[in-house]
Amino acid sequence: MFSPVDFLAQIANFLLLMALLTRIMYKPVSAALKKRELELEHTREEQRRLLAEAAHDRQKARKALQEVSSRARQIMKQAEREARSYGNQESLQARERALRIVQHAEERALQVEQQAVRHLESRLSDIVLAAAKQVLAREVDRQDHQVLLDEFESQFTSRGGRQ
Repeated sequence: MFSPVDFLAQIANFLLLMALLTRIMYKPVSAALKKRELELEHTREEQRRLLAEAAHDRQKARKALQEVSSRARQIMKQAEREARSYGNQESLQARERALRIVQHAEERALQVEQQAVRHLESRLSDIVLAAAKQVLAREVDRQDHQVLLDEFESQFTSRGGRQ
């Protein structure tokens, strides 16, 4: 049987329940979501910074390698000029010296390249860890996961990550 008093009591109970849930659940959950959103933005900014640093370091390594190669060519040309001026015996010695210098320059260039690669690998691992942290820090479905991976890949390639 329908009773207006019961109906009003149920409406009052419902409104009271909604008020309590809003106060107890909605506000704390909203605050936690906002905090998480800020943390994710911070992680993204850190990723961007690391990508920029890695690109800068890579460019420095390329420049150093070019300088070493240029210096090796200059030394080789100088050695060839010296060889022509000294004759056969001196020429042989100059060529050997030039070869040693070039070999040393190539070894140095290889060392610089390896150092740059190690540095870039370190930077890349930092970036990958930041991306993984971002992915693992929140629960995502398959589609969200793919979107995150695509976003990370586009950031990485747009900053000179792949050639």
